[in-house]
Amino acid sequence: MIAAFKQLNVDISDDTPKQITNRIVNTTKFHNEVRKSEIFKEVRKHKPEYFQASKLFIELLQGLSTCKHEEESLIFIEIMKALKRSDK
Repeated sequence: MIAAFKQLNVDISDDTPKQITNRIVNTTKFHNEVRKSEIFKEVRKHKPEYFQASKLFIELLQGLSTCKHEEESLIFIEIMKALKRSDK
């Protein structure tokens, strides 16, 4: 495990075992949620290989940041919609 953090250039020397465990668990949960998302599923239709799909997914997210609807960024619009849903 320490070797993996070193390879990622992540300093865990001051972290407690619980913090390291939380980091791994939370990262895995986030990863799994991304893989279950409709956007990632659509990307996989075009790039079935996982690493290529992951790269395309990030490129797609970056590209979405340039999209606008009536001068509002698409990202801002979707964030506001998600916040409204979570407030209910």
